[in-house]
Amino acid sequence: MALDENELAFYTNEELVQELMKRETFLGMVVYADSPESISDDDIQADFKLYGKGFSPQQAQSLLSNIVDQIDPDESEEDWK
Repeated sequence: MALDENELAFYTNEELVQELMKRETFLGMVVYADSPESISDDDIQADFKLYGKGFSPQQAQSLLSNIVDQIDPDESEEDWK
């Protein structure tokens, strides 16, 4: 599947992630919830999917741990945009 950037809105998350994982220039991780409705302020234990390329499981765990340590829980949602 070759994605046309003008039509990205018509692809599912799964298709977009698959395309990204195929690209030789991609090195990283993608974390997303199956549906936005599954995340609420009261319940952040949503079912997430994690895709990674270029990392061992140990490296991915270390990277995600480092990211968690850098998150300031007092930041507003606007700070993330």
